[in-house]
Amino acid sequence: CYWQDRVQTNKVVNGSWFNTGDIGFFDENQNLVLSGRERNEINKGGMKISPEEIDLVIELHPEVLEACTFSYQDNILGENIGVCIVIKNADDTDGINYSRMIEWCKEKISDYKIPSRWYLVRDIPKTSRGKVNRQNVSDFCSNLEVI
Repeated sequence: CYWQDRVQTNKVVNGSWFNTGDIGFFDENQNLVLSGRERNEINKGGMKISPEEIDLVIELHPEVLEACTFSYQDNILGENIGVCIVIKNADDTDGINYSRMIEWCKEKISDYKIPSRWYLVRDIPKTSRGKVNRQNVSDFCSNLEVI
């Protein structure tokens, strides 16, 4: 498991089982669908929320090209939910109606999972390998205006 690190190995090995930290579910055909990682969870007032689930829902919106959900520190809840989005028509930022988008999200996910901070960006920051690092995105958005 973890090379010469017994403590870390013991955290993920239980008997003959290796806990990968992946989160998933079985679909209607009993196929395993991996939907995220355990350590990406947002802990909003004790409720565990998968940012990948929120990404998938928001990316279903017809005006959204890409979304990245992340946590930010909240004095009352511990963590809260932020999201940055890239819209399909980047030149039409006035055309997107955020209150309608939030109402649309309410039809798809529970209210407590709806981001309280939304950021509009032209591109979601990625690592040199083209991957999203949610902490980097959170840091990037902390310097932007909430929409």
